[in-house]
Amino acid sequence: MTHSGWSRQEEGSGGDEVLFDLKREITSIGELVEHGPLPGSWFRGQSEGALPPLPSVLRAHIARPLERHSGGKYSTNGDQRLFEQFRRSGYSLFPPGASVIDCYFLAQHYGLPTRLLDWTTNPLSAVYFAVRDNFAVDGCIFELRPAYQFAGGRGTSESDPPPIYGPETEDNGAVRAVVQWVANASTSAPGYSRSSLLASIPVFPRMRQGRMAQQGSCFTLHPPPFLRAPTYRHFPPGHLDAYTIPAEAKKSMFDELRHLGTTASTLFPDLDHVVEDIRREFGLPR
Repeated sequence: MTHSGWSRQEEGSGGDEVLFDLKREITSIGELVEHGPLPGSWFRGQSEGALPPLPSVLRAHIARPLERHSGGKYSTNGDQRLFEQFRRSGYSLFPPGASVIDCYFLAQHYGLPTRLLDWTTNPLSAVYFAVRDNFAVDGCIFELRPAYQFAGGRGTSESDPPPIYGPETEDNGAVRAVVQWVANASTSAPGYSRSSLLASIPVFPRMRQGRMAQQGSCFTLHPPPFLRAPTYRHFPPGHLDAYTIPAEAKKSMFDELRHLGTTASTLFPDLDHVVEDIRREFGLPR
């Protein structure tokens, strides 16, 4: 990434879109602090900086096999079938009384491809995910200002619904409608037509797992119309920026994070990641 205002077509994303403005290149935590984060921003770290910030079901390597498997029968390009099977197969393992919303966020947590994209309120957490691996390629930190209109119109008439601004909680009607839309593969979300959805929905989730709180988890939810229609914008203009982390700076920034107390085991509080930190400390191969 060498220019500002990067426009490209990601297969499955629905067309060309200026996804973000490239702020600058950073090679240390100090540079990020000095030149970067705005109050209220959300952050996302990617070790492969050339990939645009899109949820997994909108990426070609996921979307293509899903579409082939579904045979074009589902309005959501097959991820509805994927989620349906998760709910069926995992039923006995869900918390008592788990709702469709609960199941959808749990599916994301356990690695099922969904329309949720992970973000964090903690910039150091984002740096960790940008520099922890893929040391031969540039990483990237995305900065999102989530206070934007994601649905509605001007509210001037019954056919022109009032504007809806994010970030929202899972209890918001639009969030629930979109998840139900995916769950049932329906062609519309009650009260929120395709034409009223203007951008992805920024969502503050319930902190279901310990590591969600540790990582400052938040999400954007990208509704089904974003799959093919180029008129939909994943992020409104001016709300998404990016910082490139050169490949050669990843190792030193990873070491900085360790000295600042941001490690695998602080972000993933389990014994697997405690061992990962110990192996790294002693210079042992992973």
